[in-house]
Amino acid sequence: MHPLAQWGALVAPGVVVENEDGPRDRAGWRYAQPELGQLELTALATVAGHLAQHTSTPDGGHLAVWEGWGGLVGAMGPTPSRAFGSISDDARHRGLLAHLVPERFRSPFARDRWQPGILPDDVSRGPRLRLPGRDHVLFTGGVAELTSPDWVLAAPWRDREAEAHGFDPSAHSPSLVWPTDRAWVLVSEVDWDSTVVAGSAALVADLCADPALEAVPLPADTALTEDADTVNRAVPGPDSLRG
Repeated sequence: MHPLAQWGALVAPGVVVENEDGPRDRAGWRYAQPELGQLELTALATVAGHLAQHTSTPDGGHLAVWEGWGGLVGAMGPTPSRAFGSISDDARHRGLLAHLVPERFRSPFARDRWQPGILPDDVSRGPRLRLPGRDHVLFTGGVAELTSPDWVLAAPWRDREAEAHGFDPSAHSPSLVWPTDRAWVLVSEVDWDSTVVAGSAALVADLCADPALEAVPLPADTALTEDADTVNRAVPGPDSLRG
């Protein structure tokens, strides 16, 4: 493990043993693939606690959420962006899927219409924070609001429709967070399995010293692209060594 390590290289064939319940290392520990573009609730709260200590404006700033998360914003389409079914009502669930999934193919005259998302329609239709290759919905808010795992209860993008169908309260973790004084910035890139924090040396040291986090310092010119891990490389399997 090193600062530029990549999941795909760490668990490459020949490096760990693949079996029916996921990759295991030689000591028998099993590992699951990290979630892309998200920071787990407890980890985010822990990070936010440190961030709040390294800004003069913990109660002020901005948060941004990538607009591409399924169902977050409304859009034009022939069917709703999401459908909820009940395992105890299989017949109704199958009927609902049969109605929603093939609709575009069954009716060539079907017209797209506005399908609401989790956020209010005026937000869905509103302007975006545009970054290269990514558009985000921008919110005002301070990092202090994220220091407890129950921050989802106050998030404007909380999925209340899912809760009405029996799911626990949930919300995507912010893609970007920064305070009014711009003392640091937190970024969870959608296609990366790591969250990056840019800030002072003292902040980086605090994050890396916290045993509750798996954090490492990164060089200023770091690239976390798929081929950035030059240390871990796939080891040729036995079949590739045979003549």
